[in-house]
Amino acid sequence: MKKLMSIKISSLTPIMLGGYNTFLDYIVRPTTLRGILRWWLRAIIAGAAIHLNKDPVDAVKRIVPKCLGGTEEESKSSRIKILVEGNIIKLRKKLWKEIRPREGREFRVSINFDHQRMQLLYMAIDKDILKELDIKSKKDFERKKRDFEDKLLERLSEHVGSIKEARLEIYTFSSKIDIEDQLICMTLILALLFNGIGKGARRGLGAVKITEINLHDKVIKDAFLEILPNLERPTFNPEILKRLIQKTLDIAKDVVRKQKENIKDLAIRDLPPIPALHQEFAKIYIINTNGKDLYDIICEINKVLFLRQHPMGLGIKLRGIKNPRQAVRVIGHYILGLPRSARGRTRDGIELNIHASELKFLQQNLIRKIGKTGIVYFRNNEEARRASPIILSAIDDYKVSIVMFISKDWPKTSPNEKLIWLTTKPLRGRRISIPRLKEAYDMVQAYIERKLGSVIGVDRINRIFP
Repeated sequence: MKKLMSIKISSLTPIMLGGYNTFLDYIVRPTTLRGILRWWLRAIIAGAAIHLNKDPVDAVKRIVPKCLGGTEEESKSSRIKILVEGNIIKLRKKLWKEIRPREGREFRVSINFDHQRMQLLYMAIDKDILKELDIKSKKDFERKKRDFEDKLLERLSEHVGSIKEARLEIYTFSSKIDIEDQLICMTLILALLFNGIGKGARRGLGAVKITEINLHDKVIKDAFLEILPNLERPTFNPEILKRLIQKTLDIAKDVVRKQKENIKDLAIRDLPPIPALHQEFAKIYIINTNGKDLYDIICEINKVLFLRQHPMGLGIKLRGIKNPRQAVRVIGHYILGLPRSARGRTRDGIELNIHASELKFLQQNLIRKIGKTGIVYFRNNEEARRASPIILSAIDDYKVSIVMFISKDWPKTSPNEKLIWLTTKPLRGRRISIPRLKEAYDMVQAYIERKLGSVIGVDRINRIFP
């Protein structure tokens, strides 16, 4: 086993690593890093395959298991091993903007968290604190408000943490260091730069800063030095990031060429079947914080891009669309993604699945605007999940990144699997189509490039890819 690379990282934004109960796992597990490495390696291999007119799905299926292992019969065990030194510490930081009492059938406290992901995860965190402090009224709360805030900070620190410093070490089991090892090393760097770790990783949580890179193979080191002259204190400005992405794609193309006889030919005519880092099907933006707090900027982008109530958010685009139902189809389904669903029934008893993204979108943006009580459902008995194509993260203390992948990997829309618009009128099925997908992506791209900067108060947004 030969060491390929070691990397030092530290947290940029709060990190949430844990199990089903959301309590913090104080260990950065290699499986967590292997997960984001696999996802980005798939996207990079797919992008290289499309460039060479090869089937991206077939290329991923044949190459990724040979690099990182897999469950297929022809798969080999992983050619690399990842070791991690360094743990997660509790983050004792105020992560909310406002706390206010809420009178009702049951006395509660509304906590306005900075980040919407935390708003969803900890919306009931006040109940146990109120019971423990014996707070039953607004008067009790005003008297014990300081104690409540101290307890809230203590409870949150059990769920949210920070990496002061961790060292990642990558080893290869291969007797000969090859371009696959070089691709793995560069892909891991890109994954850590453009993707967070843990819960909310696509929404800017768990972002890490790379503070040091050590390479233990001359060929790999020389490849990195072409891009990063100072590996001991690497800096990632937009030009360096452009060159790093291009170098990684060039190596990926060489890896695909090695297997070209075994990979099916395919020319992509509309959209790729899976996310692919290709100049036609991916966009990467860098936003300089202009001296503003990094976490504040990330929280603001979340509110603006992901359809929270914001007077200048992406929802403002609805005003320019004559048909509100078209807006629902475009933004509600295709940009938010399809998260976990909750089961419900129509008035005539037909059982459907309510998807949280559409429900949230309608509640916050459409009901008051069009005066209808429509809710979008997905008509089948299985969970149909699809992650949002937009990934928000941070490069360092001064730069935020937005990555958008354009693909058509959405649930099938056969006659029994349609998107449903439910009103007092009869049910109407909506099938996903390539033109509607493209319209959705174009809408978000235009908003990011033309409007987002002025809304969050930054000078400009720099697109570094393509």
